[in-house]
Amino acid sequence: MIIEVKPGALKAIKAFLAENNLENPAVRIDLRSTGCCDSSLSLVVDDVDEADHVQKTQGLTLVIHPRIYNLTGRISIDHIN
Repeated sequence: MIIEVKPGALKAIKAFLAENNLENPAVRIDLRSTGCCDSSLSLVVDDVDEADHVQKTQGLTLVIHPRIYNLTGRISIDHIN
């Protein structure tokens, strides 16, 4: 498994998808520029591209482009209230 989703994050993502009536979408892990010196990872609803790494986790489809995965390695997603 290249992407770990903590229980709180899984619950928050599924709640967001349900609130927005998004059924079975892919959730992409992507790079986001903060506008200064740092980049961060973001989660966005997207389509699966042919080149993507795809991981299904407890009813959630996560995708990441191999180029981004090569930069990050294993990813852990958590949620803080």
